[in-house]
Amino acid sequence: MTLDGLTRRLKEKFGNRPIGINLVRYADDFIVSATTKECLEEAIKPLIIEFLAERGLQLSLEKTRTTHISEGFDFLGQNVRKYKFGRYRQKLLIKPSKDNIKTFLRKIRQTVRKYRGIDQVSLIKIINPKVRGWANYHRSVVSKAIFSKVDHEIWKVIWGWSKWRHPKKSAKWIINRYFQSKGLRNYCFNGLEKQLDGSKKCYWLIHMSDVAIQRHVKIRQNANPFDKEQDSYFEQRNTNKVKQNKSSQRSVDSVIALQNGKCPLCKKLKPYRFSNNE
Repeated sequence: MTLDGLTRRLKEKFGNRPIGINLVRYADDFIVSATTKECLEEAIKPLIIEFLAERGLQLSLEKTRTTHISEGFDFLGQNVRKYKFGRYRQKLLIKPSKDNIKTFLRKIRQTVRKYRGIDQVSLIKIINPKVRGWANYHRSVVSKAIFSKVDHEIWKVIWGWSKWRHPKKSAKWIINRYFQSKGLRNYCFNGLEKQLDGSKKCYWLIHMSDVAIQRHVKIRQNANPFDKEQDSYFEQRNTNKVKQNKSSQRSVDSVIALQNGKCPLCKKLKPYRFSNNE
């Protein structure tokens, strides 16, 4: 809430449409871009320090730095950098930051070390939400190759966990007990859990490389959800969100099944179902 007036202060200083000056913020993290380093150091940075001082806050000089886009910077766990391809071509790429990757893998190692004594199914249930959450956060940026590297690091952690549990067993015995082939992928960590009806359910450690990359689509700047003329636009966005979310798909499918495929208003059969193939 304190930073809400920062944008207004920049507009008062540089005008309503400051060319090359942009503020991007999320909660208490923010970045300011400008066309020159002198503008940032001599004009914008003193303005921000003064703005925060008026509110009893102080800019952290340790966490604040001025850098060129070609060198890149970390923001919200991701690295933003413009890379040079060839002599004339440049391209801006956003990737998971190295610090964020190290922090995530450290938490995975700590979790596996903490739960050394549990069975593989319980371990999978603990790790899978962490892996899925981290992958979903970074799936909208350039992260496919990083996903594969992180999968390999997690596999090494799981392999160490398996060897710790059976120090006197051979590698072949450990592989046969904890790892199986799944599709075209070998050595997949899995476990069987007995259900109430006596059957056994197989649980697999998910792989980040299986998470599809989905680019983030920004909302139109002047889109208003209270404008009836734009109802179709927001309806289409909500429909796309449902199609991309498996839990939402299951909810929609269950409602359609309860209604026997009929619309409650017009009583006509619904001609389609939500699925990933649509």
